Amino acid sequence: MYKNIILFSIKKMGYLILGLVSMYTFIFYGPIYLLGISAAKLGWKIYDYRFYELTSGKIAAITSLVLFTLLVNVKIIHLTLYIVKLVFKFITPPIKNTYYYFKFKYYIIHNTVGINFIIIGCFLVPVTFGVSLYEVYIRYNIYKDLIAIKETATIWLQDNTLTISPWDEANGNMAKMHHMGLFKTFTDFNISVIHPTLGPANFHTQTNNVGLLSDRNYEFSRNPDVSEYRIVILGDSMTGPSTSTYQWVDTLEDLLNSNNELRLSLNNKKIRLYNLGWVGAGFNSFEDAYKRVGQHFDPDLVLLNYIEVDFERLPKGILTNDSDKVNNASKHLKWIIENSRKFSITLMPTYNELIGGVQNYNATRLLEKSLNIPITIMRDKLPSFENINEIESWFNLPHDAHYSDRGGEIYARAIASHIAQNISGLSIDFTNAKSKNGDVLLPNLNTRLLQIDGPLAKIGNDKTAVSQLKENLYSREINAKVFSLDRFYTVKTLLGEKFGVNIPYDKLIGVSGFEQFKIKSNQSINLNLLLACVKKPITVDNPDCYHHRHFFVSSNN
Repeated sequence: MYKNIILFSIKKMGYLILGLVSMYTFIFYGPIYLLGISAAKLGWKIYDYRFYELTSGKIAAITSLVLFTLLVNVKIIHLTLYIVKLVFKFITPPIKNTYYYFKFKYYIIHNTVGINFIIIGCFLVPVTFGVSLYEVYIRYNIYKDLIAIKETATIWLQDNTLTISPWDEANGNMAKMHHMGLFKTFTDFNISVIHPTLGPANFHTQTNNVGLLSDRNYEFSRNPDVSEYRIVILGDSMTGPSTSTYQWVDTLEDLLNSNNELRLSLNNKKIRLYNLGWVGAGFNSFEDAYKRVGQHFDPDLVLLNYIEVDFERLPKGILTNDSDKVNNASKHLKWIIENSRKFSITLMPTYNELIGGVQNYNATRLLEKSLNIPITIMRDKLPSFENINEIESWFNLPHDAHYSDRGGEIYARAIASHIAQNISGLSIDFTNAKSKNGDVLLPNLNTRLLQIDGPLAKIGNDKTAVSQLKENLYSREINAKVFSLDRFYTVKTLLGEKFGVNIPYDKLIGVSGFEQFKIKSNQSINLNLLLACVKKPITVDNPDCYHHRHFFVSSNN
């Protein structure tokens, strides 16, 4: 009787242990083998203890594999039973032990199907449960991320693009480019950035006759009747911002021309500035812009006004090593330097650099040595940057990280002093110099932007419309990405595919387009959401489509 109980207990205990370790393996640690992720990443770190150099999950995985091999292989089971028989010989009378042995062997042979079913069940149940938990976990996190974005992220509205784009074709725009310009000519460019709690910040800028960012027209050839000192300014979107209501380079030109002392030092020449600020530019783009456009203005001075992140930028990809950054920058600047009369470089500080204490500017220092040309750190030329409230007024944050209209006014005055010193040797303070918008923007640090009243501003100020738009957008996206049953994130993970709420750039195949949204309060306005999709159809209801809450505005009129 006791021996029968012992044999039965050994068999049951084997299946029980197999079931337990299998469940532990596949539910709490198995995903690292099945899905390429760790239990800790799933939030189950508490269950994954470490013993010497092995984790409990790996120990459980090895144990379950050994048990599975033992129980599924009949020959090994027989060998195991034979070993058990030998052990029992030392405990019980041989006759009774033999009886129990043959009885157990008969049971094993004639119940192979049932045993295999039990063994498979030990794996199938925990695997199914583990995969189900993984699906729930992923979907919950996508849901959580989408809700967080809905509550905290900004919405971008714009009515045009600087360069010819699919939007022009979709909206029927007859866009034109100058053969030597960077952007579309005579284009009004409106943007409204809607913050979830602070409301909209509205911007308007425009391109001129040759497709550069300025309120005034440019001429490539010099007028023999007008004596000019020409300055070409190269830079990225900090130099030619689209999130402003005018260009600070235009203000800079007015400031320089307003100073009689400077004009006299230049034999009363009129100072002309040419803004080649290019959104997203890096050092490759600076050379390209000067070759395509800048050199044809026949400049007396070329000024490069850059920020440190420009070192990283390539037409495709980024640079991460300081040595590579500097080599790339030097290579592209040398052609400009060799083909210009006079060359100067200024480093424009960002918000974080102004509030973050002393900056090392490693790449800038290395570039200075490489070119053997001094680089002016404009952070040291700006006033009162110890005052955090003052610094904040120089930027569009939290709507946008570029300089505000007020910040542009202040920066224009600082760089005007640098240019005056560079071209004339004079030390001129432009702090209190008059400008078109200075009297409005400078006295009050709360006045960051000139007020814009237009269709985009009206949409941003309509809280009900914005709320309805967000509710429509995110409810559909949640249904597509979270509650859709026609996709399995487990399979996507096994295949190495990217998914979530952000665009998986490495998987996009160039499928993009627009989906139209209506505003109940104004049916004449269409909001066209820019979507990038891994595969068609191009709609928010497709879980393989992604967006950055970027809408292009058109009218039915």
